[in-house]
Amino acid sequence: GIRGYLLQTVVCLLEAVQNDHNWIAVTLEPQPISEKIDIIWYYSDGETKVVQVKSSQNPIGVKQVKKWAGELKESYKATKYELVLIGPCTGGVAKLSQIDLVYIPIPKSLDTNGLVEQASHRLDYYLENRNLTRVSPSSRELIVKALVTEFEISSITEKKMSREGFYAILDKW
Repeated sequence: GIRGYLLQTVVCLLEAVQNDHNWIAVTLEPQPISEKIDIIWYYSDGETKVVQVKSSQNPIGVKQVKKWAGELKESYKATKYELVLIGPCTGGVAKLSQIDLVYIPIPKSLDTNGLVEQASHRLDYYLENRNLTRVSPSSRELIVKALVTEFEISSITEKKMSREGFYAILDKW
């Protein structure tokens, strides 16, 4: 269970530090909306994207993915749906990119350290775009781990994290 929550948080962080979209707020574990939704993104154009993160040490098959995609789509009315898979997948899963309205990105490795490194890399681009490039790799990794904690705390308290608040935390650090 703990690994699942950690992976949800890292997936949220990976998306948050991308510079190519217009999110205004995010909520992790938005209860009691739906047990199928792990993340809700709110965008400036009024759209919402719901995300479910599924992880497993065992191979994830096409049948499971189709079931999860259907459950996600039926769980909440949103404008976008995304099913993030983490862990080994059967060959057929790698060929899926969308089921009905549910987007399925390329599955991620179950390597938590690798995911933290990806987040550190994306954070580096954010910092560079803000002309804040004097941050060592080890400091970026510490920032990523601290951001994971910030997101986890906001999920426990069921608070939305605004983009403005998220960037204010980064700028302060």
